[in-house]
Formats: sequence, structure tokens, C-alpha cells
Amino acid sequence: AHHESSNGADSVVSHLASAVIAGIMQAVVRTALMGFVATFLTRYKYLVGVAVTGLTFLACRIFLAGAASQHVEKRVALVAACPTLLIAFGLLLMYSGRGAVVVGGDVGEEGQVEEIIQWSYKFFLGEIIVMSTFIQNSIPTKTKATVILITIFSTFASLLLRGKFWRYASILGFQIILGIIAALAFPIMEMIL
Repeated sequence: AHHESSNGADSVVSHLASAVIAGIMQAVVRTALMGFVATFLTRYKYLVGVAVTGLTFLACRIFLAGAASQHVEKRVALVAACPTLLIAFGLLLMYSGRGAVVVGGDVGEEGQVEEIIQWSYKFFLGEIIVMSTFIQNSIPTKTKATVILITIFSTFASLLLRGKFWRYASILGFQIILGIIAALAFPIMEMIL
């Protein structure tokens, strides 16, 4: 009898461990992708162009596949394509939020100094849009409250991160350490239970 209850506890803990580790891994992948987008992709015009073109093409394919289906209304197909277009719009905002500004000297003069703006309100808005869309895409059922909470979280996270590589790398490292701790702790919990 003790052996059967141990198997039941093991299966519950192992399912919990699988769910926690999968959630952490999903957060790691999304953080790495968001860090790549915010720190590398949005710096280069051609990469942004390729990404926006690809996302727009993907949104069109999603809409056309949904509209061609007899079971899906066109309005629902359009809503399904919106997150992809939102990410593309966010990338454009992030790219346009970075730029070069002439600091000193007249146009065309030798003494002209150019300063690269790494963060602005347009970049901030684009980072909020992309981050909140990434997070919302991982949640199967969305309510107005979850959308609002995710947007608020993304706003504070964007204020903290500001498109800086080392800040994204720090959060990514923390998530990886959390995943390692979870991977080590759950087998110990299975042995105890």
C-alpha cells in the first residue's frame, strides 16, 4: 500500500516539476528573444526591414488561412493576425527610437559631432508593445484583466531594461539559475515525498 501512494506522490511531483521547468524554459526563450530584438535587431535598418517584411507576410498568411476556413469568421482571422502585426509595429518604433543626432557644428562642417540615441520614448513604447505581445502570446486564455496586468508589467520591465544588453543578460542568467535550482530541487522533493 505504501508503494502505491509513493507512486502517486511521485507522479504529482513529477508533473509539477515538468510544468515548472517548462514554464521557466519558456520564459528563458522569450527573454532571450526579446533581448536579441531589443539589443541587436533594432540597431540595423536592413535587419528590421527583413523582420518587418517577414512578420507582415506571416500576418497575411495567418489572415488568409483563417479567412479561407469555413469555420472561422473574417473578424476572428483578423484578430489572429494582429499580434504579428503588433510585433512588427513595435520593431519599427524601437528602430525609429534609436538614431543619430547632430550635437555640435553646422551641417557639413568638419567639427560636426554625431551622438547615437540608444533609448527614447518611441523605443520605450515599441519595447512595451513587443514585450507585452510576446507575453500575451504564451497565455492561452486572455481576459481584460490579464491584458492590463501584462501591459503594466511590460511597462515597468521596459523602464528597467531600457534595451540594454547586460540588463537582459542578467535577467536571463537569473532565469537559468532558477531553472537549474528547480531541476535540482524537484528530484529531492520526490525522494522526500
